[in-house]
Amino acid sequence: MLKASRDSKIKELLVKKNFISITLGCSLVVNVVLAIGINHLVGSERVVLLWPNSGEEIWVKPNKVSPGYLKEMSQYLLLSTLNVTPQTAPGRRDLLLNYVHPSGYGEIKSQLIEEEEILKKKNITKMFTPMGFEVDEKGLKVKVIGDLTTWVAKEKISQHKTAFTLIYQMNYGKLQLVEFKEERDEKTI
Repeated sequence: MLKASRDSKIKELLVKKNFISITLGCSLVVNVVLAIGINHLVGSERVVLLWPNSGEEIWVKPNKVSPGYLKEMSQYLLLSTLNVTPQTAPGRRDLLLNYVHPSGYGEIKSQLIEEEEILKKKNITKMFTPMGFEVDEKGLKVKVIGDLTTWVAKEKISQHKTAFTLIYQMNYGKLQLVEFKEERDEKTI
């Protein structure tokens, strides 16, 4: 009787041990399959953005962006930066510097401070109207052509057809401005 009870307990424990071993083995196989799947997917994800008033496809990958994203980002930065009054200049400087890569930070900051001083000294207001975009997706470079209008008080003093070149760098999925240049073309007024 004691032997039969002991044998039934041993059988019961062996069944439990086998069940746990099989479950552990299945769990190990599933974890290996999931690890291989995740490793395969890393870097292939793409974040799709919905930009207001844009009919273009806009997406970001860890090391690449769509031409539409470059265009929209450049337009946002230019309009935020170039539509400026003496009172809004410090705020637009801070806004733009949030998007600047450390390698171009010093140059762009000094460029903005210099322009800010001129705006305040002469009470100048500027407005930029983009007319065309040339997007180099591989080089992360955008050339924006448009009219830059300047006023002193309520008097329009100049309007230039101007091109701005924005050069970016990808930094772990974040697009950052490295260079911001103005190239004046022809005077239209």
